[in-house]
Order: sequence, then C-alpha cells, then structure tokens
Amino acid sequence: MRVGVTPSTALASTIAAIAAGAMAPAQASAGTRVFAGTVDPYYESVGIGFDGSGPGTYRIDYLFTVPATGAVNAVVTETYNFFDETGQNVGGDDVDQINTATFVDSTRGSLQFTVAPGYEYVDALGWRTTGFFYFNNAYVEFFAADPGTTIGYRITATYLAHVPEPATWALMILGFGAVGAALRRAPRRHAVA
Repeated sequence: MRVGVTPSTALASTIAAIAAGAMAPAQASAGTRVFAGTVDPYYESVGIGFDGSGPGTYRIDYLFTVPATGAVNAVVTETYNFFDETGQNVGGDDVDQINTATFVDSTRGSLQFTVAPGYEYVDALGWRTTGFFYFNNAYVEFFAADPGTTIGYRITATYLAHVPEPATWALMILGFGAVGAALRRAPRRHAVA
C-alpha cells in the first residue's frame, strides 16, 4: 500500500470515479452539422440530420440572406409496446410528435426540442409497457416574398446535451453517498507540532 493511502480513501476514490463515469452520455455527443446554400426557386425545403438520435436536447438555428417566411419542423417518434402478465407482446405503435416553429419575414431564428429517455412501467394487472423516443427527422421550409429572389441560407443543427436516465442519477447519488460514508469513517490524522 502506498504511504498516505488508506483503504477507505482508496474506496472513496474508486466510488467517486464510478459515480463520475455514470454521468457520461450513453451515446457520444452528436456535435454540430451545418447545411448551407443558395436557392433561386420560390419555395425550398431543406432536410436536417443529426449524427445521433437518442435522448438529449437538440437545436436548429436558421439564417437567411433576405427575409423569408416558413417553418422549422422536427419529428420525434415514440415507439411503445404492451406486454400481458405472461410477457407476451400484445401490441404497440409508433407515434410522431412534431415540434414546429413558424416565422414570417424573418432572417434568423431557432427551434429547440428535447428527446426524452425511455420508460417502462407495470400496471396493477401486471401488464408491462415499454417505450423509447428518438429523433426521426427535421426540415426547414421557406420562401421569399418575391418569387424571383435568390435566398442564401445557413442552417445549423446542434446536439446540446444528453438527458441522463433515472438509473444514472440513482447510481451517481449512491456513489456520492458512499464517498461521504467512506470519508466519514476514515481515521482522523492530527498534526503534531
């Protein structure tokens, strides 16, 4: 054993490392993607993609060279399944949730939305429901007031933050509690003058 390291401080260090690691995202940060160009038509639709699709907060920013009118749409899909008391899958579905931000004669704006973590629960009859959410797709539709106007655009899609699942929070809190308990039980050393 190294000098100055007691079993309780080694345990506390190990637990702290585990608790800190529990807060790491389950999926790597998707970062930022940029979509840019110039369009001549009266109406344009630009599809947006992220490098990831899991739980977290996403943001779409738009910037136009001339005032434009349109909408930013982001589709988050919920997939869920029902299981009876024997564990047999008895059904499920996919449901799209559309987040929309409209704009009129605007040159800039944004839409921010969150993809929730998965869930599972059991009702009083023993039926289990499981589900999860994911980013499906997004697009920006826009047009200029004058049909002959060329529009330059820059659309930025950014993954802002991961949403920790409840089990992650529980593990982190348990880890901090264990660190506190280990430090409290550590023998006190008094300086000799």
